[in-house]
Amino acid sequence: MAIVIVDGREVEIGDSERLNGIQAAERAGIDIPRYCWHPGLSVVASCRMCLVETGTKNPDTGAITMLPKLVPACQTPAKHLTVFVTDSDNVRGARAMVEEDLLLRHPNLRDACVVPAPHGVKGVVPIAFVVPREPGRTTEDEVKRFCLEHGAPYAHPRRVLFLDALPLGGTGKLDRNALKARARELR
Repeated sequence: MAIVIVDGREVEIGDSERLNGIQAAERAGIDIPRYCWHPGLSVVASCRMCLVETGTKNPDTGAITMLPKLVPACQTPAKHLTVFVTDSDNVRGARAMVEEDLLLRHPNLRDACVVPAPHGVKGVVPIAFVVPREPGRTTEDEVKRFCLEHGAPYAHPRRVLFLDALPLGGTGKLDRNALKARARELR
């Protein structure tokens, strides 16, 4: 019997079972967002929505060693003492980039940033800050509908805020922290 650790929860896997990180997480009651993975199809890992942190637990010392980069849970085998972290700042940031790519496919959006905002039930939910190509032509509901039609339901932004430009920090790069602070203030 193999033991896999998902967000600190131990999950037992039978000797004859071959599960990936998504399936192991489901056993722990955790849903890892994904677009392209299906248990009946071959794994392509192309959507990058199921990226997680992973590592191994040393059976002698109990020390956990994590890999330096995120990996797709759909193509990562859940083996004995594999550790999966499905909800960290790194994981949420990677998922936001996938969501931003979806938003940038909208014909009237020029720029987008998705940040997490606190939610009473779900913990955090995606909030989108977008810059339209033609201001006033697209509504929040249209952007949400576009995301629901072209992406996974759990990944759609719960709020969409239109800006003239995304904020930049002193180095000229996107100031995600400013948008995170603004998202925390939303009610």
